Amino acid sequence: MTAAPQGQAAGVPADLALSAIHAEAAAVDMLEKVVSSHERVMYAATIDLIRGDPESALRMLDEQLDGWDGRPWNTAETGAQWLERTREGR
Repeated sequence: MTAAPQGQAAGVPADLALSAIHAEAAAVDMLEKVVSSHERVMYAATIDLIRGDPESALRMLDEQLDGWDGRPWNTAETGAQWLERTREGR
């Protein structure tokens, strides 16, 4: 059995492999931007809560979560309880 040329997987043309790598890199970049945006909003909302402006914090969080399709809050639990209940795999 002969080894694939260096930098190329067996049976996968180099241009196809590079294309897949570039697509994955673009997806990672997009995900990093989304996560960074969410973190910045959470931090800004925390600042407003500490400063005593819960209405501003709520507006920011509400806008950030608009369109979110994750597990809903049941209105009876604390944020920590919701986080525990909705951890991945539960």
